[in-house]
Amino acid sequence: MKVGTDGVLLGAWCASGDHTSPRRILDVGCGTGLIALMVAQRFPEAEITGIDISREAVEEATLNFRDSPWADRLNAVEADFNIYDPSEGRFDLIVSNPPFFDNGALAPDRNRSLARHDESLTLKTLIARAAEFLSAAGILSLILPADREDTLKFEAALSRFSIKRLVRVSTTPARAPKRILAELVLSPAVTAFTETLALKDGKGIPTREYAALVEDFYLRY
Repeated sequence: MKVGTDGVLLGAWCASGDHTSPRRILDVGCGTGLIALMVAQRFPEAEITGIDISREAVEEATLNFRDSPWADRLNAVEADFNIYDPSEGRFDLIVSNPPFFDNGALAPDRNRSLARHDESLTLKTLIARAAEFLSAAGILSLILPADREDTLKFEAALSRFSIKRLVRVSTTPARAPKRILAELVLSPAVTAFTETLALKDGKGIPTREYAALVEDFYLRY
């Protein structure tokens, strides 16, 4: 899978509130390792594990991790989160850009289908199992289509999560949100902080907020 805006957004945004500094991080559905690499850059003390059901993705992530400056803190594992059982203990941050689509035609390529459709990992299962593996103060960070916000809130409540932060992301300020960034915590008494983020202004230029969020991850010419 190619590097995309969704992964960059989540990698730059996750665990960015309250000066959080997670020490153990799990990237579920790591693909090529983009998000894992971004959090390795952001959190210099963190040990990061990326898991993916696709052997080809794990092989590519392993190469990317090996060639990065943080190779000693990154590990890619072929694993299915539906049955994953980490032996190292709980995580301070679980991050995932999960399969988006719960209906419609499957992509003809198997790896692309697994990455795009939740036939391999449903949102319900992702949230429920994340609750089992998080530390007491741990965070689950996700990016989802905007039309799944109500489903997210329902499944989060079932697993006793509260939504601590929610960002509705639109292409421009005039357009309806296309994505949501969500931060979930295992605490029943959290007041959600909700905001909006437009990627570009009306002239197609990146907004100041978006540029500031991702500036550490793009080359400057």
